[in-house]
Amino acid sequence: QKDPASIIADARCRFRCISWTTLRAMPEIICAPGSLDGRATSAIAHLHALSEPCEFGKCDAFLSHSWHDDSGLKWAALHAWCEEFTAAQGRAPTLWLDKVCIDQTDIVRDLACLPVFLAACNTLLIISGRTYTSRLWCATELFVYMTMRDADEHAQRVALLYAALDLEEQSAIRRSWFEFTSASCKCFHPDDKHRILGVIYQSHGGISQFDNWVRRMARAA
Repeated sequence: QKDPASIIADARCRFRCISWTTLRAMPEIICAPGSLDGRATSAIAHLHALSEPCEFGKCDAFLSHSWHDDSGLKWAALHAWCEEFTAAQGRAPTLWLDKVCIDQTDIVRDLACLPVFLAACNTLLIISGRTYTSRLWCATELFVYMTMRDADEHAQRVALLYAALDLEEQSAIRRSWFEFTSASCKCFHPDDKHRILGVIYQSHGGISQFDNWVRRMARAA
């Protein structure tokens, strides 16, 4: 295992972002199939070139989402958030998006830097459809954020958006957050679930505290 200083140094060299100006012209990046849950292929490896090196603190948002949610609804929510940001700030936002910012030729190395990547962004932007709260990878990102909040009360803000077709679906998604249980989450590799839940279990307060934190965060968002 690497020591924390080495991980931070590695993350600083590997941290990347994509401009909304670039992403807006290529909605297929979000809307086309292709997740990073163990089925990465060369078909999406070239996307890494669309992102660019970024300094810590210069990326506006870490985009957390489920590749199993409706891509069109996610795109609509992201588009609205980014356009609102552009209107308010006078520039397009920069985003950390797994599909373009993770090096497909060295996924393990980038995933080791994930907590640092999240901390280096100014906002945790969550776009949640029906499956978000059932995916363990999404829960892992939330756990990393909670851990950072415990260590630094000034950690970045959270923006929680619902990728919903109508008010009925939005209500259903909200309920999934209010009833969140990490033990019910699913992932591509069963062994990963046991390992990740073990880490959460051994954290301060364990799984129950994490589950309660997620529910409170959703109610406050």
